[in-house]
Amino acid sequence: MIIQSILSADCDGKAADIFFVIDASFSITTENFAREMEFIHGVVEILDVSPNKTRVGLMTFSDDADILIRLDHNVSKQQFMTYSNNAKYAGGGTDTANALRKLREEGFYGPNVEDRDTVARIAIILTDGLSITPETTAMEANMLRKVGVQIFSIGIGDGIDKKELIDIASEPVDKFLLHVDDFGALMSIRLKLAARSCTVEPTNGKPFAGDDAGI
Repeated sequence: MIIQSILSADCDGKAADIFFVIDASFSITTENFAREMEFIHGVVEILDVSPNKTRVGLMTFSDDADILIRLDHNVSKQQFMTYSNNAKYAGGGTDTANALRKLREEGFYGPNVEDRDTVARIAIILTDGLSITPETTAMEANMLRKVGVQIFSIGIGDGIDKKELIDIASEPVDKFLLHVDDFGALMSIRLKLAARSCTVEPTNGKPFAGDDAGI
């Protein structure tokens, strides 16, 4: 299989910092939230997770954004699987902008996060709908990219807004944007996402000095 060959060539031992950002808003439902978690477990299973290789983090978002696993926790693959089971379906609105802001301010550049300039910083965003503030979402995604984070934008179902997915995704969009028809189809892109993430190169970037920087 071609994708498995790419995984073997590009993912074996490659280091990265990866944050999974999971939509937990009211439109998701408990059952579909579980499918999102199953999907990210499937992706993590492929990665070489360790403090010196790929570090993984997890955030859920709705009205609020909640970082459940931080990069500085330096979890093993098994610990990620265990701790991520504490993630809860929240309901509420889809405040994607707030999630992106928190990811920039606390996720990749938190006070205890070791700055690894030689590895790719990757955010993987899963959502099934339009955010409550699309313009602010686009601005926050741009600010996150400016600090050196590459963003995969994954849309689920027919309620997504294609323009917003494009606004969130890094370029080239045909690499960083994926769409599936429903939550049941997420696992079908597991290998594709892992293969693409393993080809992401490090991008220079530093946290902004203040709230107005980069706007």
